[in-house]
Amino acid sequence: MTGRTRYLIIPIVEGDGEKDAVPILLKNWFKFRRFFNFHTTDEAVFAPQSAMIAPYDAERENGIEHYVRRARAARPDAILVILDSDKECIQRRGKPADQQLGPELTRRAQAAADGIPVEVVVANREYEAWFLAGYRRLKQRGVFHTQVKFRDGYDVEEPGGSKRKVSECMATTKPYSPTAHQPQLTAALGFGSYMAGYSPSYGKLLSRLERITQQARRNRRARR
Repeated sequence: MTGRTRYLIIPIVEGDGEKDAVPILLKNWFKFRRFFNFHTTDEAVFAPQSAMIAPYDAERENGIEHYVRRARAARPDAILVILDSDKECIQRRGKPADQQLGPELTRRAQAAADGIPVEVVVANREYEAWFLAGYRRLKQRGVFHTQVKFRDGYDVEEPGGSKRKVSECMATTKPYSPTAHQPQLTAALGFGSYMAGYSPSYGKLLSRLERITQQARRNRRARR
């Protein structure tokens, strides 16, 4: 590792459990892709969804712009924003493409990033849908019970209620808690291509990770 360029990716999340879980996800993906010169923080920047979506207001600490500027203070090579769509995307259906949640936040985040690559990934409808998409590996790791099965092509995002479904799938009698269980479940997630068939937003996450790491490398080379 001596002399190797190191790249820092800062995550911004809107859930308490995701503060610890998303860095685990990134570290495991770097290892999966053998990107050993990429690293991240142990805790993500926390931004409540309502504050992230709100119009920019520096004094009230509102707007995705505020949180991107906070992340910039660590001088990262790239910034990744992950948030749940909940009902926000449903309420925006029928609006122009640039007014949909993901594109709007991406545009605002990139304007505040001062040239640092930034991507916004909206989990549809909840982060927990990604656990359902990865149910095969979670069963192998013993965190989902062995009877869990979804038909091929089933969209785990469409019904909603992912937290309740995850609670039903877990191999424990304790009800699902984001803060208690997200890190454990995230650590068990894999990156198989089949998962995008169950959760298109998880597929988008993987493609955005590929893009953001490429952009980080290009930017560093351009500064030499």
